[in-house]
Amino acid sequence: MSSRMDSDCEEKQGTTNVDERDVRTLRVTCNKSRKHLVAASLPNGEFAPDGSVTPKSWITTSFILNGLFLMFVLLSYMKHDTASPLKVAEIAIPAAICPASKLIEITANDPCSGHGVYEVDFETEHGTCRCHSCFSGRDCSATDDMCVIDLYQGDPTMYENYWREHGDSCTTTILGWQRMSYYANSKQFFFVQTELDQVIRSLHDVIGNAVTEGRHIVIGVGSTQLFQAALYALSPPDRATPTKVVSVAPFYSSYPTITDYLKSSLYQWAGDASVYRPQSDDSYIELVTTPNNPTGEVRQSVVSGGAGFPVHDLAYYWPHHTPITSPADHDLMLFTVSKSTGHAGTRIGWALVKDLKVAQKMAKFIELNTIGVSKDAQIRAAHILRAVTRQYRELGGKIPYTLEKTRSGQIEERIGAKQLFHFAAAEMSYRWQRLRSVLTKGTRFSVPEFQPAWCTFFGEIRSPAPAFAWLRCNEEADCERFLRHSGILTRSGGYFGSNTSFVRLSMLDRRASFEILIDRLEKLQSAVDMS
Repeated sequence: MSSRMDSDCEEKQGTTNVDERDVRTLRVTCNKSRKHLVAASLPNGEFAPDGSVTPKSWITTSFILNGLFLMFVLLSYMKHDTASPLKVAEIAIPAAICPASKLIEITANDPCSGHGVYEVDFETEHGTCRCHSCFSGRDCSATDDMCVIDLYQGDPTMYENYWREHGDSCTTTILGWQRMSYYANSKQFFFVQTELDQVIRSLHDVIGNAVTEGRHIVIGVGSTQLFQAALYALSPPDRATPTKVVSVAPFYSSYPTITDYLKSSLYQWAGDASVYRPQSDDSYIELVTTPNNPTGEVRQSVVSGGAGFPVHDLAYYWPHHTPITSPADHDLMLFTVSKSTGHAGTRIGWALVKDLKVAQKMAKFIELNTIGVSKDAQIRAAHILRAVTRQYRELGGKIPYTLEKTRSGQIEERIGAKQLFHFAAAEMSYRWQRLRSVLTKGTRFSVPEFQPAWCTFFGEIRSPAPAFAWLRCNEEADCERFLRHSGILTRSGGYFGSNTSFVRLSMLDRRASFEILIDRLEKLQSAVDMS
């Protein structure tokens, strides 16, 4: 029997839907207390309608109920016509067979003091804390003042606190026999899950940051693979010279490396787009990152003439990083889960492509490169994005964005505490205000100024709060080296086509790391004043 399950944790009831291709339906539910699972019964009866299971009877009950469960599934298969659905009811299943609920239960008290990850052995239900950098001890409560904070990468661990509180809205359960085939359920691209395609369109509709009508959605292993797929799709295979790839400096530091890594004869990195002058028949691809990584500024295409094609990298065009002024409407746009919800490890990105032939060539590259994209990862991403979308749709419209200062001086949300983009916007606003307040105390460092703009999503004028700070050392020629001596790892401006007096530092790390950064920058400023 061919079957497929699409688990979907409902925020209110914690349900996981199970759809059978032979029209039989089974519902599995992790309830809010995470004490047991809820499953289904036959049309003519119900098992344990109160759903109660005592801890002492878990093992015995597990064997009995699993046996009954298998028995009624086999009976239903033999006795019922394939056109008649099973009646949905509820039976209790011990938590011992629900690792996700057990993990939630075990880690509910945060045994690592908020500064580590509790790694659990499900056989013994015991675990140990793996502490974050700058923290140590059995419960990660000890602080190491001499530690190095790594802000070189843009690892979005800032979102962990949010998902600790709201992660039960999108917990994903995948059984061992599910999604074993290469093929997904898309009618257009064999590896794309329809559920993810649909929820991406819904999310953009809610946020208002991109046009999806008349677009084909191509899923990739993060936006990095989609960038490579775009280069492959847009470079004519029959030209005598490679297609030139350009971007305005400072540009994303990985563009040159990724473009030239395979030394392809199809395309070649050609540097700063602001000084590139194509001939009438030159083939080129202009990478337009907006908001820009690393500077945070809003950009537009600058190259004209020749046979060029702009690719818009919109990874940071979300309301917590920049005001949403209008839906982006370009021929090829790249987005990623990591910069929207923080789930970088899921490795899912998507492209909105207007031209079907370009989309098909991109999909062909992904097929040749990785034989598609993990269906498990796609389903997890779909559940995460669906949970975010539901948060706003259930409110019946967009809600205002408001912050207030507490007595301690920290900035918190007044409205929308449960909504992801309100949480992220409040956190990013707090961090940028903290950073600017420190930098204005001296002259050693500086960062760009941004113009506020009307944000259609929040319904008010907002200032950009980029994911990275493009920091300049005004007194040191090698800013990266200078900060490294103070225990702050950053990425030098030289990697971005700029000079070494600049560095890019991530604003997306955990709050504790950010506070250490602020403390060290403040001391460096004070050292200048004292001298």
